[in-house]
Amino acid sequence: MIVMRQHLAYLLFTLLLGGCLLFGGCASTRSTAPSAGSAAPLVLISVASTDVADAIIHRANEAGATGVLIEVGDSATSLLKALGVAGFQRVSRLTVEEASESAADGIEPTQKLRRWLQANDVDHLHIEASGSQAARVEAIAAEARLIRDYLTITSNVNEPHLGGATQLSTGNDDTWALHARSEPPAGQVAVGLDLSAFSGTTSAVVVDRPGSLSINASGRIAWLSENLPDTLSLVISSDTLSVPTRDWKRPFDYALTRAGKTLRVAPWVELRRQPRSPTSAAVFEILGRTDSSAAASINGVAAHVYQTGVFFDSIHFGRGANRLEMKSVGPHGVSLFATQIVHEPGQPRSPLPLWIEEGSLTPAEDLELLPADYLLVQFTGAIGHEGIVKVEPGGHQFTMIRSDQEDAGLYSARLPMRLLEAGTTYRLSVVLHSSLDNSRIRRPLAATLLVRGGVDAFPLLRTASDRCPISFSLGRVRLGGPFLAEYGKGVELQSSGRFGSYHRIRLGPTQVGYIHQRYVESLPQGSIPPGFHIASLHARARPGADIVSIPWSEPVPYSIQADPEGRRLLVTLYGVKTTSTWVQQRADMRYVERLSWEQLDAETYQVAIHLTTPMIWGYDLQPQGRSLILRLPYPRQGHTTEPANTSEAEQPLAGLRIAIEAGHGGTNTGAEGLSGLLEKDVNLDTSRRLGAICEGSGAEVIQLRTQDTGVPYFDRIDSLERSQADLVVSIHANAAGGGFLRASGTSTFYHNPFWEPFARRVYDRMRELDYEEFGVVGSFNYRNIRLSSRPTILVEQAFMSHAVDEERLADPAHRQEIAEKILAGLVDYLADLRASEEALGAIPEVYLETDTKAQAEGS
Repeated sequence: MIVMRQHLAYLLFTLLLGGCLLFGGCASTRSTAPSAGSAAPLVLISVASTDVADAIIHRANEAGATGVLIEVGDSATSLLKALGVAGFQRVSRLTVEEASESAADGIEPTQKLRRWLQANDVDHLHIEASGSQAARVEAIAAEARLIRDYLTITSNVNEPHLGGATQLSTGNDDTWALHARSEPPAGQVAVGLDLSAFSGTTSAVVVDRPGSLSINASGRIAWLSENLPDTLSLVISSDTLSVPTRDWKRPFDYALTRAGKTLRVAPWVELRRQPRSPTSAAVFEILGRTDSSAAASINGVAAHVYQTGVFFDSIHFGRGANRLEMKSVGPHGVSLFATQIVHEPGQPRSPLPLWIEEGSLTPAEDLELLPADYLLVQFTGAIGHEGIVKVEPGGHQFTMIRSDQEDAGLYSARLPMRLLEAGTTYRLSVVLHSSLDNSRIRRPLAATLLVRGGVDAFPLLRTASDRCPISFSLGRVRLGGPFLAEYGKGVELQSSGRFGSYHRIRLGPTQVGYIHQRYVESLPQGSIPPGFHIASLHARARPGADIVSIPWSEPVPYSIQADPEGRRLLVTLYGVKTTSTWVQQRADMRYVERLSWEQLDAETYQVAIHLTTPMIWGYDLQPQGRSLILRLPYPRQGHTTEPANTSEAEQPLAGLRIAIEAGHGGTNTGAEGLSGLLEKDVNLDTSRRLGAICEGSGAEVIQLRTQDTGVPYFDRIDSLERSQADLVVSIHANAAGGGFLRASGTSTFYHNPFWEPFARRVYDRMRELDYEEFGVVGSFNYRNIRLSSRPTILVEQAFMSHAVDEERLADPAHRQEIAEKILAGLVDYLADLRASEEALGAIPEVYLETDTKAQAEGS
């Protein structure tokens, strides 16, 4: 039995071991401890628990003591708080006897310890027990740390997870001494599991841990570990269970089901977000979670509990150790978890001695450049000095300019490649020199530099895979920079530079692009870049589509840009010159009004396809033989006019094929909400709901993800193209940093500007749900909506990282409302398309597409 003594308190003298307080380094202004490395005993003076704090402080000062020792079970919440404010260490003592784990009042003794620690803030727990009680001592220590994880815990028994200490009498009735034998191990975690589901079982084994753990009268096991593995392996009776822990939050205190699942049992509270300790942040928004029916507080200040159970507050940290206490009070009782965060304010970096921030040195990748290029060299270093770039061989030096920041300087130099010898491989270094003490430091750059004499000195490349994207720049942005074009195999590209793993591609006198080396192969030296003259252009109507045919007699690079405001599509060919004297266009085309061309420069030819309307159903540009074929598809039958009767109005999507992508899936969870709600699950549920009501409105629905599985992006795109869907909607949920009530609201995204009306129609309907406005976002580079072949948008339902938004997203009924609003936006956009089609008139029967062969012929 654990004896809870009610009438004894002691004062404690603090001790430094190895430069650290034995009591966990708790913040204190009192400093009468011996020097680091000494083994002086802790001096204890007994007092009555009914004494007032002032009297205790007076006696402590007379005895030279700096701490309080109190028996676990003694009601001293206010006293301990006052002594903590006064800077005293607060130490509790617990005695474990050989008796059974039963208790006369029906409350298991370890539970009494947990309840006492919830009410009393102490810094140290000392456990007295016989040598045979070592296993119980560890379990008791673990249970204590599940309440207050900063506790320094010692015991008189030899328990490897705890610090050793011996309590001795000094011969004075009021004076004791606690002799430390060993320092408590650092960095341990406490784990507790409720195994009540395994009735009749008396012990459990944690694999890779010696011995077994006894299950106490409350059905629990608890232990201390050096770390928490990603998966716990447990043997309970004859069952071996693998328990994933990656999603666990502190305290690591869960109930285990027979199926190996873990869950919280009320009352409970968990810490979901806190800064690393030590931290330089003076303010941090602490996030916790509990049962949604409970009331919660952080450091005694009440916090609003959302329906997801989350609560939060901004906590200000003082220098040194700061206690963080999270508490919930609900129908099932009280739960508390307390931890300690050390705040170490950031110190300005000194200008001396000299320093260079290693990760700031750029460029960091090997380069191959032209004489006309300039190379930007930069680093961040000590403020107020002189920077130099050295280039070897040749002894070249370039002075750097300095831009001073708060405690550092940004040093930059722009090196003209024309000053270096072509064909030579150079190595660069930077030197930081101080005129204050004439000191200097030098750092080499990881990159090598080769200057080639001209474009002809670079290899001709050829695309070597089915999807080869070329980007406008090497700017590092999320989802990658905007793409100029995406090619299949066989397009030939003249390189004009190399930046690490990327080739720079010369498209024309004034335009370049960039492609990763994985997508290309080098052609033999002496290969001639492709190029030709265009003499004629053709446009005509075919069954199912308008067709534009552009000569492509050699595999030159090309691109297509959308210009809905100008009602144009612009096809640009690089390495092409005009001899265009024949532009043929038929009068029976539906979307193509006329063609025109322009020679943009000596090597760049552009075709403008002028449209009758910006409300098109998609377009696709592909090489076919020696031509580029642009196809603008017609709508399926029935989508050229508004519903004619009530029956059709009740099924406004009849005959329409809609593809729905539930974002993320499988191990790709997407954003995680404040409560742990996963975006992939929200997306899948909304997508299923949207699919069901679209089918109810007459549509054929293609779900790209129907289960919690990870579908590769390219597989999703292939599925989209094969589906011949008329419209595509991708379902996601947003997230942002910077506070749990900062970024919020609904939004829609599109890549191709022709699909902006689609995105806006759905957005306008989503705003009817009273979300904050986040906007309609264009030029979005998410791979699965970079489609021109059909109207495609992405819906970010709301923010998983916003407490109110997540609260709504967690509600299945609200996700049904979201699906209904998306459907309403679909119907609105379809009405716009139908109105445009009605203005264009009926499609001649000869051009109606009646089967799935629907791929237009070339010219």
